[in-house]
Amino acid sequence: MASVRASNGNSPVICFNCGQAGHIARDCPVGRGQGTFSNNAGYWQSRQQKDKDFRRIKELTDLQIKKAQEKKERKKVEEDKRKLDAEQRKARLEQEQREEQLRRMIADTERRCFQETERVEQLAEEAGLRTIASVARDLRAFKDEFRTEVKMTFAMNAKTPKRDISWMNASLESYLTEEGTPTDEGKKIPLRRTRGKRSAPRFGEVGEFEEEMREQTRDEYEANQRGKVSTPQPVSCTARGAVGSNNKGGIMQEILGTRDRLLKKDFREIKKICEERDVTYVLKEQAVRELVNLATDGKIALAHAKQKFEIGGYLWVSPIVLSLLTQNARQKGKGYLRQLLEMPYKRKELSSMLIERLMHLYNSVGTFSGKNTRKAVKDFIANAVAKKAGVNVKRKITVKVQFRKKVCKREVKNVLLSKIGSCELHPAIAGLLSRKLQFVRRRNRSVSEIQCNHRILSRSTTLSCTCSEYALPRTDGHILARIGEVEAVPQLALNGKNIVRPRLETSLEELSTGMRQGLTVVLGSRVRKHLEDLHLDKCFTIGCNEEGRGDESLVLPVKRKLQGLAITPIDRNVGDMVVMCPLLYGRRFDMMFMWNVAYLTVSNNEAEILQTMKAYYKNHGLDQLAAWNCKGAIGKTFVLPCSEPSRRGAPLGMMTEMEDEGGARLHSAAPTQDSGARTPNCADVE
Repeated sequence: MASVRASNGNSPVICFNCGQAGHIARDCPVGRGQGTFSNNAGYWQSRQQKDKDFRRIKELTDLQIKKAQEKKERKKVEEDKRKLDAEQRKARLEQEQREEQLRRMIADTERRCFQETERVEQLAEEAGLRTIASVARDLRAFKDEFRTEVKMTFAMNAKTPKRDISWMNASLESYLTEEGTPTDEGKKIPLRRTRGKRSAPRFGEVGEFEEEMREQTRDEYEANQRGKVSTPQPVSCTARGAVGSNNKGGIMQEILGTRDRLLKKDFREIKKICEERDVTYVLKEQAVRELVNLATDGKIALAHAKQKFEIGGYLWVSPIVLSLLTQNARQKGKGYLRQLLEMPYKRKELSSMLIERLMHLYNSVGTFSGKNTRKAVKDFIANAVAKKAGVNVKRKITVKVQFRKKVCKREVKNVLLSKIGSCELHPAIAGLLSRKLQFVRRRNRSVSEIQCNHRILSRSTTLSCTCSEYALPRTDGHILARIGEVEAVPQLALNGKNIVRPRLETSLEELSTGMRQGLTVVLGSRVRKHLEDLHLDKCFTIGCNEEGRGDESLVLPVKRKLQGLAITPIDRNVGDMVVMCPLLYGRRFDMMFMWNVAYLTVSNNEAEILQTMKAYYKNHGLDQLAAWNCKGAIGKTFVLPCSEPSRRGAPLGMMTEMEDEGGARLHSAAPTQDSGARTPNCADVE
């Protein structure tokens, strides 16, 4: 039959060749050009007219598409030109700013050089004037002494009465002993330096210091130092970091006291002492420093001893004794923090301390080695800071957003730092919050996280067979195939390790919300008035290409297509997945655990099991190898298909969450524990 009619006579006749109604295949013009319609001009003219209309519509559509493409290209060229002009304008402005900064820097450098030159010239002029005045005073003193000696000589040689000779002898004797004796003119004869017994240098009052300087010359001082080097004197320590002496405060206090007394003197007296000690006087501070060095047996800092090394001579290096002055600032604060732990009443003092002191103590908490100790001390100090400044210094300003390539991490941190600075916080608090600032990008989902549903099926109590709805490879009457054997699956969805781009990417509103939450949690009401406008325009990179990344829209259709089947990763096949019947998955699961004689059903809860395991762990001395994790939990169990084709679909051993090294070692040790309980339907534990 060329056509098929229905049982009733009202159905139209359908052509077998073209599928149209009204004629049969024998009369169809589509065949060999024979039939009723072969010479029908009206029929063929209508067909030709339709073809012409179709071609005209096609040409018009092509023309419109061409115009749209040309318009798009022109728009793209204009956009590129506008971007290029903007970049050139920005580069020109930056160049002008750099040139202006360079000009200001050069002008500032010239100004500082001119001021420094003037200062050096002024100091040189003052030094010259001081030298001239010193030489003039020395000449005047020498002239007076010479005149006095001449007068004394003439007075001794003159012819005078006997009483005058005896008086002159007495005056000469007093002169030699340097006692003041009036002359005939009623003037007082100047005294010479006292020649008495020389003593070793020691620390005492200012008068004793001057007397010591007048008694020793430079040669005698050097000889004395050489003797001290050859025969060191025993030293007794009276306190940590201070060498013992006759005074109660030690050498350090005596040196500081001597320096203060010298600084209180007039520069003329200091200069006179320098002349007697053969010390070059330039400035008062310089002279006092060198005099103190001489008074302390020539002890100077190693950093300032370069000139002494260049001159040469007998030198020795003394060790520096550790003292309380050399301790770290954090180590000093540790003692007070220990008092806070041992003496609870000391914690009341925190409310009266300044923020600088509180933040110093907070930074010193890191010197404790115990985590619980650090946490307890931080709570005390953080509560006191929160009452004073209204800021929770224990928390970090953390901003969490979904990963997106366009989000610029550096610009987000700059915005957060500007908001921290606008809150008018104490510099110590602002610095701490700036250092602890965090910007976290949450990882996007992978293909396996979207498609795999084996964890949900492992907790399900009722599973049914859905193999009749899918045309996929089967094993023992049930579907069991790799994901690559399924038709019309994109290349992206074949590897479970691929990270896909979410449909709803990180937007400006989401980033703004995350930043507001992170700032409000730590700063509270201090930052709320500054959150109106965050200026996040620069936080998104312009022109960043994201077309190469896969989208979730390619993976979700595959998940909907295979929604009724179990999708699970394949053991030791990175990224590969298998599609299997849910009923088959449930049977293999029960065969491995519930129906396996090697496993025991336990009715206890998780807390009781962990307590028993902990006791067993410590009784066997395993805690000496690794500490017991008090926050641990029992891992979840799943069944993964075997990678070998001959045993495809066979269940594997205990598969826990691989979050730590202990779980991995337990999983690798499972074959030895289960070696005697295998069945023909149970695969080897891998």
